Amino acid sequence: MPPIDGAVTDDGGKPIPGVRVDLLDGAGTTNSYFTGATGLFTFPVDVDGLYTVSVSSPVYSFAPPTVEVTVPVLAPLVFIGTLEPDFTPVLFIPGMTGSSLVQAGSSTDLWPGQEWDATPNPLSNRMGERQSILAPDVIRTADLTGTLPDQTLYAPLLARLAEGRIEYDSAGDPQRRTAAGCDMGQAQSAPTLFVFPYDWRLSNLTTASYLSDYIGCIHKFYPDVPISIVAHGMGGYAARYYIVQSGANSGVKRLITIGTPWLGAPKFFDALESGLTGLQDALRTPEAMRTLLEAYPGLHELLPGATYFDAAAASGAPPVLVEDKWDINARDGDTQTLTYLDFVDLTNSR
Repeated sequence: MPPIDGAVTDDGGKPIPGVRVDLLDGAGTTNSYFTGATGLFTFPVDVDGLYTVSVSSPVYSFAPPTVEVTVPVLAPLVFIGTLEPDFTPVLFIPGMTGSSLVQAGSSTDLWPGQEWDATPNPLSNRMGERQSILAPDVIRTADLTGTLPDQTLYAPLLARLAEGRIEYDSAGDPQRRTAAGCDMGQAQSAPTLFVFPYDWRLSNLTTASYLSDYIGCIHKFYPDVPISIVAHGMGGYAARYYIVQSGANSGVKRLITIGTPWLGAPKFFDALESGLTGLQDALRTPEAMRTLLEAYPGLHELLPGATYFDAAAASGAPPVLVEDKWDINARDGDTQTLTYLDFVDLTNSR
């Protein structure tokens, strides 16, 4: 006897994964099925009679959501879904140092927990010293100083974002955060919160390319559905790079940033110069941190730009960089107020 089968699509004809399809027979027995990437469903039947087929999704509405059919059914059923108003999947991107890092093939944390003056240091990004480093997850709770009890970091924010949502489980595997390795087996749970850990030592341009691949995974769950990005700190830079590079094809409906220093921030120059980051309790020497940070492109991209200097001058704020009895650039005395070009020269010379 032919099965009861069919497809679930959006109004453009594209398949919708993760839709629950229920089949109720005349005896009151219900069988359930979740559509996969093809949007297809099938129910074997061996008894003639009247059956009720219903579809449901937290993301799509259907009109009608229920049909009655009499076996044998002469043609496949088609349910057309309309996206719920204002629905968007949410993608969270943490800031610098906000993702845990491990060496490929190991489950031991390099960050947090690394003694930063180890020689050779596995977190080095210098030519000839680079190792294969993975970012399994954002840091939800951790002790970043080595001296304090675990502190909540992103856990409260993620809990808030997860209200009414299910988080996609990448199981710490970066491959599951790619279009090719996307775990569509989770389609039946309809995840709508996606978390993007990344190797924050790298350039934000590199991170943006990985982000693009992950968004490809999200769009396998929700074809042509724009996403909302919530980004903290440097994560906003990676999101902006991705949006600018992708243009009209970014698939991003809104970008919300938290504490992203869009014009750069002088404190990152201080970190490069002194090695003091606020995490020095986790170090043996600030010099070890300074040596590492010099080869982290992402940090250099957070340095203040010309617009920052101009905005500071226009607002009447104190100068961005002033020598205080220390001739740091070895010219024009030890009380010089540095311009942006002076700052660039200084940074390149250190």
